[in-house]
Amino acid sequence: MFLGSGEFSNKYADFHEERVSLHIEQFMSAAFTLVHFVPVSSFDNFRNIDLTGIFNRVRSTPIATSNDNRRINFIGVYSESNDKTSKFQLFRNGVTEYVTTRILRENRVSSGKLYDELKKTVSYALQNYRSIEIIEPVYMMVSFYGVNGLLARDIHVFDVDHEVVPFESDKMIFPEVLIEDIDNADIRETIRPIMDILWNAYGFSKYSYELK
Repeated sequence: MFLGSGEFSNKYADFHEERVSLHIEQFMSAAFTLVHFVPVSSFDNFRNIDLTGIFNRVRSTPIATSNDNRRINFIGVYSESNDKTSKFQLFRNGVTEYVTTRILRENRVSSGKLYDELKKTVSYALQNYRSIEIIEPVYMMVSFYGVNGLLARDIHVFDVDHEVVPFESDKMIFPEVLIEDIDNADIRETIRPIMDILWNAYGFSKYSYELK
């Protein structure tokens, strides 16, 4: 569906490329996780959220931190952790961005931590959309950058029957997930495809642990 909506996908691709370039510049050589939530009408010309009415209603805690240093900025509502390693941005067009260097450390990813952080982040983002009355379907996009050679901490190589090969690209871009009903979304099932595809990268047909 996403790839079939040409104008939408092209506009998101341009937006995504611009944001990735910004974060690469800011984080330098540090690997980072980028999560976008994109309502289907985000790139329509009429969408422009009134920030004065929502500033105190949105949950702006960045991913993988409890700090919430929120403020209005030129492009929407922004927050960051005290050490600037985790950031939140709600754009005027309704796109929500979470980015952090805290999930990918020492060329390793803890899939358990990724799942826990995504679970909170999806919950916060959907709460925000309900609060600001964006009730349309929303795409979730997850991607990693700076991850050539990445391995998962949760894989114990002596317990598997195949070679576990480090990831062989600098970026890991997961397929988009469409959240069709934000009022009744099953957060666990929303995240499951991300976890399965992460595990596919290391030779498994699906994520090996129970999602709770």
